[in-house]
Amino acid sequence: MKTGFTMIELLVVLVIIGILVSLNMGNFSRSSEKNMAKEAEANLRLIYTAQQRYYLDEGAYTNDTANLGITLEGDSFTYSIATTTSPSFNATAKRQGSGLACSGMNMTITNRNNTIWKECSQW
Repeated sequence: MKTGFTMIELLVVLVIIGILVSLNMGNFSRSSEKNMAKEAEANLRLIYTAQQRYYLDEGAYTNDTANLGITLEGDSFTYSIATTTSPSFNATAKRQGSGLACSGMNMTITNRNNTIWKECSQW
């Protein structure tokens, strides 16, 4: 007498596993997007701190991350800095490709009176 699983039993198990995986794919993609957003937020805080040091040394903020002496990690975002006429700046992380909420998951950190403002309250 032969023992083992029949083809039908194996197919039923594969279908059940496929259903379970498809149910969790949405959670996985949201989780990975949030992790990338946290990385971008950490890089924006790094820019903020480096700008404060640059301001103490030079008396003004810079538009160029190369002047700050920092290396930004990750390739999901591009970073830009815009200075204003008052002693302030905006550092923006723009999501490459599509993202979740908050304008395609773009983030801006603004220095206003030494306070950080984020455009996206979700993060």
